[in-house]
Amino acid sequence: MLEIILLCTVLNSVPEQLENKNKNNIQTELNKIQLSGYVQGRFEWHEDSLDGVNSLGKPITTTQFLVRRGRLKAVYSGELMEGVIQIDATGSGVSLKDAEATFIEPWSGLNLRFTVGQFKYPFGQEILQSSSVREMPERSRIIKTLFPGERDRGLRFQIKNSFFNLQSAVVNGNGTQDSLYGANDQNKFKDVVGRLGFDFKYVILGISGYWGQGLVSKLGDNSEYTKARVGADLSINTSVHVLGNLTLKAEVVRGTDFQSNPFGFSIIGVQNIGNSFALFSRFDKYDADLGKKNNSIDTIGGGFHYLFSNNLKGTAVYEHPISEISDLRDDLTTLQLQGMF
Repeated sequence: MLEIILLCTVLNSVPEQLENKNKNNIQTELNKIQLSGYVQGRFEWHEDSLDGVNSLGKPITTTQFLVRRGRLKAVYSGELMEGVIQIDATGSGVSLKDAEATFIEPWSGLNLRFTVGQFKYPFGQEILQSSSVREMPERSRIIKTLFPGERDRGLRFQIKNSFFNLQSAVVNGNGTQDSLYGANDQNKFKDVVGRLGFDFKYVILGISGYWGQGLVSKLGDNSEYTKARVGADLSINTSVHVLGNLTLKAEVVRGTDFQSNPFGFSIIGVQNIGNSFALFSRFDKYDADLGKKNNSIDTIGGGFHYLFSNNLKGTAVYEHPISEISDLRDDLTTLQLQGMF
């Protein structure tokens, strides 16, 4: 009789032990997930703001309040792998930004990583920098023109040590904002992009390249053309006595596209004053085609940001474009409050 009672006790304890084990496993897996995000609430004043629509009946950008970015990011760090997914929720809807499955090679000690999915182009400094820490509201004009959306789908390879960083990728080539093809690759050809960077603590520099093919998609013409970009970037970090850290950054990009050779560069200086306040200014030059005249737009801009806390930042920026074509009234003032979590 005693043996039967002991057996029943053991059998009754088994489901409880399994349940506790499952709870511990679930908790262990949850501990490997990190959630983060930020929201950029913005007010934009456009000097050329008009009400309604333009002559084609299409909505135009007006002076307005908007949610520029509403990012939510989840990172899972497991054995031999890392998974990343990031979405952007704004007034225009919800879109996928990053979706990465990464294999971390454990044998060589070289910190090799292989990623498949959707990710930022490994090109230059501006593209790879998060919008949450960038001083100016948007990237320079040459970057926005040649790399709309800053992302593509493909296979990426990374190797990194204390001062050396190599990223290269094979991608579809049409990015994530193709107005005609959407998320579908427009041709069978795959593009190659990469950046070789060196980090010497106070000086960071890199060279980048992109080579691929685009498809001319218009009636009677489906021919392909060469699509190439070369770039260089430099960042210098120092300090000014009494004031604080001073950062100088520059990036230049030269491209070849369908019947055009775009070129552009940007130079930005950031002077921190104490731990909470910073002044910054940027000169941004964009030439749509070096082979033609009256093609360039220079933009002078600057402003300041103030950290109310580690998670809340206020920014005020004024930008004045100067066009060779005409003196347009298109100055832009941006007021932004960014909350991070």
